Amino acid sequence: MFKISIIIATYNRCESLKDTLDSILDQKTDDSLDYEVIVADNNSKDKTKEIAEIYSDKFSGKLKYLFEPRQGKSNALNSALKKALGELIAFTDDDVIVGENWLKNIAQAFKASDAIAVTGKIYPKWLTNVPEWLSLEGPYRFIGPLISFDLGEKNKEIAKDDNILPLGANLIIRRAAFERYGNFDIRYGRKGRCLIGGEDSELSLRLLKNDEKIMYFPDIVVYHKVDKNKINKSYFSKWSFWTGFSVYSIRPFAFNKNPRHLLLFLIKDLLRNFFILASQLASTDKKRRFFSKMRFILSFGSIVGYLNYKRSNIF
Repeated sequence: MFKISIIIATYNRCESLKDTLDSILDQKTDDSLDYEVIVADNNSKDKTKEIAEIYSDKFSGKLKYLFEPRQGKSNALNSALKKALGELIAFTDDDVIVGENWLKNIAQAFKASDAIAVTGKIYPKWLTNVPEWLSLEGPYRFIGPLISFDLGEKNKEIAKDDNILPLGANLIIRRAAFERYGNFDIRYGRKGRCLIGGEDSELSLRLLKNDEKIMYFPDIVVYHKVDKNKINKSYFSKWSFWTGFSVYSIRPFAFNKNPRHLLLFLIKDLLRNFFILASQLASTDKKRRFFSKMRFILSFGSIVGYLNYKRSNIF
């Protein structure tokens, strides 16, 4: 049976981290499933270290704590990888509650598949009310910042051309992948309050580019908490810009467009979203107006990200 190293990069979320650790303690496992937990503290100023010390006893020696002073989620993840002993590395976040069969289903997935990485479902777990300006379904659905991932009820291979990539809240990778292709790119990943992301996407794209197999298993389930701190327009706006930036600064080629023509495509998309937004400014439909604004911000971030990519790469 596999040994699984669970890595949780955390930054100033010690209270939320407790819920994540409790959910791992509540796993339905037997003695044949060996695992460890690594809490990678990315320069937190709260009581993260104290919480980790308390939970170290609860985990009976299975929990390791490390402090990474270099700000950036990828720095924390890479430091944790050096400490990990598992053949399988399971990544999740400090605002996630893992399903009670999470570890067991991870082991079963790798036993049944030769994939180098697997992922599963991510359900939003609401801890606050849905605001009137946010649509969770229909044509104005905009739930990106809520972190949701669901590819259906069947096992599925994630192909290069799908433009679908796993999310780091529920991503499990064989140690061999890091030995072959390197660790997380430190240019990407949250840095303090900066919402630049993409460390998980960049790594997944790197694996797919090398013809490695990534599989989706619907029974590998986690729940991403949605609290009031994330349900505000300012957070959604920041998320939209940095998501557009991250996606197009990591690898425009992933979108199957000639990179020489991609900037023109992005400019047209920005202008289209601008005119759509302008036409909605007087609308009384709050959900539609908010959706249009986020699409415009996302497209603006995409252009900035593309220019960042082009400045540092030669086509």
